[in-house]
Amino acid sequence: MAVSAADAPMVRIGFGVTRKSLLTADFPVSVAGRPRVYMDLSYRMFLDLSTGRLRMVASAIAISAADENRSRLCHWDYERDKDRGYPDAHLHIHGKSDAEIFWRPRLVNPGLDNLHFPVGGRRFRPTLEDVITFLVREGICEGRDGWWERVDSSRAEYERQQLGAAIRCDEDGAVRWLRDLGYGVTPPA
Repeated sequence: MAVSAADAPMVRIGFGVTRKSLLTADFPVSVAGRPRVYMDLSYRMFLDLSTGRLRMVASAIAISAADENRSRLCHWDYERDKDRGYPDAHLHIHGKSDAEIFWRPRLVNPGLDNLHFPVGGRRFRPTLEDVITFLVREGICEGRDGWWERVDSSRAEYERQQLGAAIRCDEDGAVRWLRDLGYGVTPPA
C-alpha cells in the first residue's frame, strides 16, 4: 500500500521553526562584518513508510538584500506534484521586466515574481549548495577558507543520493544504460 505525504509523519526544517510555530525566519549570511544578504530556508519532508526514507515534499530558498526592507532578489522552490501543471522545481525572480509588462494582460498571475521558471525537475533541482556557490561566485557574500571543498563535497553526496533515487525509479533503464556503456550488468530479480 502506498503512503501519501498526507498520511505519513511530517517534518519541517528551517531557521526559526519551533514546536509552536512552523514559520521560518530569514537569517544573515556573513563571514565577518555587516551582512549584505539574508537567506530564508524551509524544508518539508515526510517519512515514506514503505522505504523508511525521508522524502522531500517542499523546499524553499530565498535570497534578500540586507537593506531596511529586506528586498527580495529571488527564491527557488520545490513542491512535489505542483498543481496546475507548474514545474515541481522552479525559480521566482523579484524585479521588473519590460517583457513581463508586455505580456501582463495575458499572464495567469501577473508579476515577474509569480512566474515559475523551471530549473531541473524533481531529481536534479537546485540545492542549498548551488545557492551558496551563486552568492560567493557573484560577489554577493564572501566564503570562508575551504568553503568550496565543503560545498562541493556536500553537493556530490546529494547528487549521489538523487542518482540512486533516479535509478530506483527506472531500474530496467539503468541496466540498459550500463550495458550500453560496456558493463556486464544483469537486471534485478
